[in-house]
Amino acid sequence: MFRFKTLAFTFVLTGLLASLPAFAMKGVGNVLPDDGTPKVTVQAKKAPQPGQQETRSDKNPPAHVLMPVFNARESVLTSIQSVLDQTYPNTKLLVWNDGSTDGTVQMLEQFVEDNPLLKTKVHVKLTLGNNGVAYARSRLIQWSKAKNPNAYILWLDADDKYTDSTFIQAVMKRMLSTQSDICLFNFSVAYEDEGQKANAAGLLKDKDNFVNIMREVLSTPTQSIAPLKLENVLAITSLGWVKCYAPTVKLPETADCPFEDFVYMAALLEASRITALPVECEPIQYLRRSTSICGQRKPENFTHHIPRQLRKFFDTVFEQSKDTPEHLQKLKLAQGFVEAKFNQYSLTLENIITAKTYPTINQAVLELFLKEGAETKSHIQRRIESEFEEKK
Repeated sequence: MFRFKTLAFTFVLTGLLASLPAFAMKGVGNVLPDDGTPKVTVQAKKAPQPGQQETRSDKNPPAHVLMPVFNARESVLTSIQSVLDQTYPNTKLLVWNDGSTDGTVQMLEQFVEDNPLLKTKVHVKLTLGNNGVAYARSRLIQWSKAKNPNAYILWLDADDKYTDSTFIQAVMKRMLSTQSDICLFNFSVAYEDEGQKANAAGLLKDKDNFVNIMREVLSTPTQSIAPLKLENVLAITSLGWVKCYAPTVKLPETADCPFEDFVYMAALLEASRITALPVECEPIQYLRRSTSICGQRKPENFTHHIPRQLRKFFDTVFEQSKDTPEHLQKLKLAQGFVEAKFNQYSLTLENIITAKTYPTINQAVLELFLKEGAETKSHIQRRIESEFEEKK
């Protein structure tokens, strides 16, 4: 059992719903008090004029931004402010602090104390122990569904930020007009230091492939498409924070370890339609840091976390699609995704070993990763063959 206390407080979203403007890059403001601690300045929304009511109808269904937080003292309030700046009027931010030890908790508590009169749409849960990002994401999904099962879900990490105040408004308009289950959107990359640029080659290649798929989606007459009509829908990046999920989408349970985004890829195969924002818009700024999971070169990521989540992904697709006419098609797509990821990370390990950039990554790690990969591929092949036999 994990003890937690809930801090429920409401932040007022500035600006009223207007006709959708073009995207304009907007900085996220903050001020520094004497002690150098970032402090969010919240501007209250003007009260409605006599006879004027705030819009809270089905035209503006709820949007939940889910933010897992661990030791993000330097950035979390800037991330929060970027959500507060959103013009979409029916937005909630759910923050799950996963046992931070760097002063993040005190900062969030100070925020509440500094803004006692605000009735807000931001809710924070503070847990005593650190249980990992996969656990935090799973609890956030459950929390969101408990609050409102009809909410649209977006992710935002505590060191990233929205750079355009009309972003969520644009996403919701596009999803509602196309009746899509998932909306894709582009992102920009910032770096903690110059050393992170060399470590982001895979991420940038992923981004380029993602943009090409977004263009394919947008080239259709309705700017939306059934995912299985794409040549390879699972070539879409696994990054979770570049997608908005409608309440029609079921986000699956993941294994309790990092790289949980792999498992969420199963949602793409269950969606009826997906859409995208214009590729020129990059409404999220992703900060690449030495602590970024996808940039870490830890042996356990390769020998345990990645193989475990990839197997979980395939098994999730198997169970979710087994009663659908496209079952075998989805299994083959999932098999291709898993094989591509194992090939990608095998090459990564070989390059690291050759360059000798990470002393803990050696031939033994590669051999164990290849063994895990072979066992996972055999597991997948057996399940697919059993389905082919059953369908004969």
